[in-house]
Amino acid sequence: ILSVLVATISKSRFIPYLTMALIFLVNIFAIGIVGGTWGTRAVGWATQGFVFWWLAIGIGKFFDLRTKPYLTIWINPLNNSAHRTALFAAGFTFLSFLFEFQGSGENLLAPTSVISILGLLYLGKAINERNLTNGYIAAISLLISWYIQVLGRDLSGIQYYTIPAGLYLLTLAFFEVRRSNAKPNLSTAANILGVLILGGSSFLQSSLFSQENVIFFVLLTGIEGVLLTLWGLFAKFKTVFIGGILTFTLNILYQVAFLLSGLNGALVALGVGILIILTVVVIERTKTRLIAKSNEWTDALE
Repeated sequence: ILSVLVATISKSRFIPYLTMALIFLVNIFAIGIVGGTWGTRAVGWATQGFVFWWLAIGIGKFFDLRTKPYLTIWINPLNNSAHRTALFAAGFTFLSFLFEFQGSGENLLAPTSVISILGLLYLGKAINERNLTNGYIAAISLLISWYIQVLGRDLSGIQYYTIPAGLYLLTLAFFEVRRSNAKPNLSTAANILGVLILGGSSFLQSSLFSQENVIFFVLLTGIEGVLLTLWGLFAKFKTVFIGGILTFTLNILYQVAFLLSGLNGALVALGVGILIILTVVVIERTKTRLIAKSNEWTDALE
């Protein structure tokens, strides 16, 4: 409080940074007093960064800086402190997650909360600054946070989220590579995450966690693997193409080995799997011919 008063009176550009550091320390002790763990402290730091950034935006947007010049000294300290505090919280909780993770929902709550808060921070930056890169960071952070959290809980109904989320990421990757200033790394990251979310969630439900409707999720995983393979083929995404083949192959091998132990079921699964794989191979072999025919048809239509 004293540093705020001194900074306001003196209009010094350096004292506000001292204020940020003191608030950081107060945050540590306040959460400790109420019985919070170090993971909870990281959530407090991430929340502090999120609030500081919005304070900086609010000062810049809603106050007339010509009539209140004493507020300008807080914009840069709040903005800089917001990013550093949030990133520090994310790094701290990542290390804590590695050393203390035991698979319980309580241990997952703190790190995933920090990642989600970081995602919300970058989502605000993306909207405010019209920055697509920050939008990608926000989307990936939110999805990773949710996906890690859901692994420690019940997976019923997960497809209502993972299918739209996976399609969203694959669409982002598709349009990213077609931008004039495209960034291939962002496209690759979005494709990998989309494949993991689509194929991974259905495979987990069909193999590890689900006790009911196993056959449905087996078929869903196979269909998603084939569709990912076809999409990777026609969109020319190697990561999606390989991911689709791996998803389908691992699904077939696992189900044949463990779940479809009956001879008839195993034979049917193998037959269907071989048929679909042959279909994909035929499409790959005739891709050039199909593209040429498509171009001819387009010219004739024009």
